[in-house]
Amino acid sequence: MDSNFYCSYTAFGVLLNCHQDDRTATNIRNKAALFSNLVQGLWGDLVVLYKLFLLQGTPWEEGDNEFDALVSREKLLRFSLEVLLKAQNDDARLNCLGQKHHYFTPFFVSLLNMTNCYIYLLSIAFGFGSKGFFENLFASEQTGIDMGDADNFMHTDESALNSPLINLFAEAIKGPLLSCDTQVQTSTLDLIFHSLSSDFNISEQIKVLVEENVADYIFEVLRLSGKKDPLIISCLQVLDLFATEEETFIQTLTVGFPMLLSTLRYVAEIPFHPVQTHVLRLVFLCISNCPGIISMPQLVFWTFGLYPSDLMKTRVYLMLSSLIDRIIGSECGEAIQDAYACLPSDPLDLIYLLGQRSSHDLNLASCQCAILVLLYVSTLYGERLASENEVLAALEQYIIVNNTNFSCGISDSMILTQLILLYSLIRASSVGYSAAYNAEAEKTIFRLISEKEWDLLTISIHPLALNWLFQQEALLSPLSYQLLNFSKFYSSNKNQICVHLDKMQIMDIQMIAQLVVSGNNYVIQILVLLLKEVGEEGREDDAISVMNVLGGLLEIYPKSSNQLCLEGFADALRCSYYSTHSLQNFMTCSLIVFNVLYSANCKALIQEGEWLSVIQKLLEHLKPKSASQSCGQEEYLVIAILCIVLRFSTNQVLIEPAKAILFSNSLVSSVEKVVQTACTKGPALSKHEEDTTLGESLIFVLLLNLFALKSLHAILQDTIDWQDYLQLSDEVDTLSVLSIKCHDLCRLLYSGSSLVKLVASQCLLELLTRISEQRNSKGDELRCSWRYLESMMAVIEGLLFYGDYLVARNCGMCFAMILGWEKFGLVEKRAIKDSKWCRIVMEEFVMALAAPGLTSRCFTNQHKPAAYMAVTLLKLDRVPEWMKSLFDSSCISG
Repeated sequence: MDSNFYCSYTAFGVLLNCHQDDRTATNIRNKAALFSNLVQGLWGDLVVLYKLFLLQGTPWEEGDNEFDALVSREKLLRFSLEVLLKAQNDDARLNCLGQKHHYFTPFFVSLLNMTNCYIYLLSIAFGFGSKGFFENLFASEQTGIDMGDADNFMHTDESALNSPLINLFAEAIKGPLLSCDTQVQTSTLDLIFHSLSSDFNISEQIKVLVEENVADYIFEVLRLSGKKDPLIISCLQVLDLFATEEETFIQTLTVGFPMLLSTLRYVAEIPFHPVQTHVLRLVFLCISNCPGIISMPQLVFWTFGLYPSDLMKTRVYLMLSSLIDRIIGSECGEAIQDAYACLPSDPLDLIYLLGQRSSHDLNLASCQCAILVLLYVSTLYGERLASENEVLAALEQYIIVNNTNFSCGISDSMILTQLILLYSLIRASSVGYSAAYNAEAEKTIFRLISEKEWDLLTISIHPLALNWLFQQEALLSPLSYQLLNFSKFYSSNKNQICVHLDKMQIMDIQMIAQLVVSGNNYVIQILVLLLKEVGEEGREDDAISVMNVLGGLLEIYPKSSNQLCLEGFADALRCSYYSTHSLQNFMTCSLIVFNVLYSANCKALIQEGEWLSVIQKLLEHLKPKSASQSCGQEEYLVIAILCIVLRFSTNQVLIEPAKAILFSNSLVSSVEKVVQTACTKGPALSKHEEDTTLGESLIFVLLLNLFALKSLHAILQDTIDWQDYLQLSDEVDTLSVLSIKCHDLCRLLYSGSSLVKLVASQCLLELLTRISEQRNSKGDELRCSWRYLESMMAVIEGLLFYGDYLVARNCGMCFAMILGWEKFGLVEKRAIKDSKWCRIVMEEFVMALAAPGLTSRCFTNQHKPAAYMAVTLLKLDRVPEWMKSLFDSSCISG
């Protein structure tokens, strides 16, 4: 052994034989060297160093100016924590203290038995000087003292040496916290508590301990505590200290909330339990910051009747009051605050008090208001203070016996709202539907609903309660008023996000939609009647608010449009359309019309007369635009609605509104002007894309024309001569029906943008199909000139290779249709025989079949349009001579 170590151990032996009041240690000249050698040599036997402390043999005692006391203490504690961190079992941890040597004082032996190895750490941390050790440690970190130079004192892992002491402390205590030895766990918790109970700022320490997940370990200890009271007390004392740093601790507290509730049940059953206040404070902190975490079955209702004192009862009632304010809203808990001193603990006593006549007893009336709040909130979460039959009976008795003096006992509209919703929820429950109810109580509650001030928007409501209310036909009028208030609120807060908890929520558009989806209630009927009422009375703002609700409803549940139509929505909308001339009202109405018609089923559109009035209003709006040709978003919306109506007419629905559209002179004139303006642009039309005014207008006009063609075929097939669409304006009277002629469509095909070409080609295909069908059925000769037909074919031929496949396909089908007219007249035969373009297309087609790699680039992926032409040519009575040469075997085989 080194001579220095030998001398050190000799001196240490002398010290061990001394008593605490012996001054032998004062004769040691170099305590620093002695202590350094002992720390290196006594690894794991830390209790002997504690003996040095008792004998004043440590180098930081008064009068030793040669040693940096603070650095030495930090190194000793760091060394102790390193030993504790590396201990893997309880025996090793106990060995950190050494054995119960005979020279220990009886006090220390008993202390050792109680708190195991951590008493030593605790004594070092808090035994030196007037201030706590950790406080000096943090101060040293701020002043820049080097804590890393520990080579002379201990040899441990480098990463542990470099980590801050508080982090090392956090890591060292995790193992003991999960120990199977209750004493080890309790001692660890006590060490944490005392280390954080110093008189300095502990914010940083708590933050680090929480970030190092120490709180999670403590919650796990609490979960596995098995009702061991010392362990529970120690856990809650430490958690209560952690809670002083609310912002840091709240997330971990939320995770551990179920363990808190379980502990709350335990401590509530023990009179004057020392940590009752601690656990209540933690529960309140959690639910105050995270109201949605709790449901009422978890609340403290199951502790009614178990309160050991008025103080505990008061604390629980006041906590309930605050909790209800946070999760229900609108200061609902005030009634409990006002009456908590008079409220009983037994739930049955609460039910009994509710059924009494309050008359002029203000205390009883106050208690009854508080009981209504408690019953409403507990029922809202599926918790019962008594059976549903008992609650319903008590509630009905309360309504009946206090019928004449509600002005005193229930003057608050909030309490009345809770009474109404509580009654509705109990009646709506499964037991409530099957159980007998008191008709007099129901009549009274209906009278209160109709005559008193109450508000569905003020508090959270259960969907079952709301559904029951809207199932009562006798309440249509007061519920209409409530829906109007909701509509006003919704129009001002459409973007507000509502949090939907498990069984309750503030009434919002989603909740209204759920009622509509469920059916078997009067929600849609009330909304329609309300819209008609405010429309007839000219209340524009209210009408817009109701239509905003309808719009939100359609967005969530589009199929509700069918219910709206069946309940007379068109008539109600007519009233709103004609009640005012403001643009906002017109646009709101039009948006609702579009959304309803877009989603409605044909069978729901039974009010044809009312829809006709609506369409006439829309057509009137377009009249001033026919002269100026200026269209905006409202005009495009109107045209979209007209298109939907025309589409419905193809299914023999809304026929009269469709006829009003087709034969509207102003609309026919507007369409003609837009088309002619576009045609006069010539090749420059392609520069007017769909994002320009002319381009947008032209697209909407073409779409309207397409739906008009389909509608004409469906409802006026026998009265339309489709060949009129082939005539020039100077050859035949202008059609008095909404239409675009073939040659104008060809002009738009030639010069228009890609989107214009697409819609125009679809319109032309629809027209030529109708002409072909009519000629096939009647055998009529074609009445257009050869030059007219030739110009049409030239345009169509040129687009067979167009890049947009749909345009090329439509043109291919159009061209094939014209070729099919060959058997009916000489004009068509001449046009086909002299068509050189047909031969070029067929040559490319044959090349694509025989040698695909040799086809021109423009013909790529355009086989189908050419195939339509080839099939039609081969079906002709007289196939052109050049077709034979193209399709002979030698040509195809190459």
